[in-house]
Amino acid sequence: AGIQLKMGAAEFVVGNRAYLLLEAYSIDGLQKAIDSVGPFGTVLVESGMHYESGTVTATHPVRIIGEPGAVIQSTTAPDAEFPYVGAPALYLNG
Repeated sequence: AGIQLKMGAAEFVVGNRAYLLLEAYSIDGLQKAIDSVGPFGTVLVESGMHYESGTVTATHPVRIIGEPGAVIQSTTAPDAEFPYVGAPALYLNG
């Protein structure tokens, strides 16, 4: 499959799970990245600023991993207590 550029991000497929690099200085790219990788995919948020102007919702299990120095700045008010920390999950393979 190789590397493809899509929506300002590099997209890879590892096994049957998608992996997408959200490049630094992205604008409203996180939702597109989550939707693009699909269930159990991984979004790697590159070090640097990322800007989101709307609500980001994950409707399927997805891994979002930030490189050291990755910052997501949002202009929306949170619905829950801030900062919101998602509960960790345990995944067993094999």
